[in-house]
Amino acid sequence: MPTWIWFIILPVVGIVLGWIIRWLYARFQLSASEQKAERVKQDAIREAEAQKKEILLNAKDELIRERNQQE
Repeated sequence: MPTWIWFIILPVVGIVLGWIIRWLYARFQLSASEQKAERVKQDAIREAEAQKKEILLNAKDELIRERNQQE
């Protein structure tokens, strides 16, 4: 093959490979970010459920105390 063809083919191949590598990297970064967001969401849900249980328990305790005071 003539040398001038290599000066056309190699940059095009380099650009295509660079684009593919950048696309794959961005996709993996997005996946990692989505996983982190899901973990944060699940942690928040667990914490909210724990607070809900604590509030319900306190309300039940107060209800029992008020019933005992009325008797």
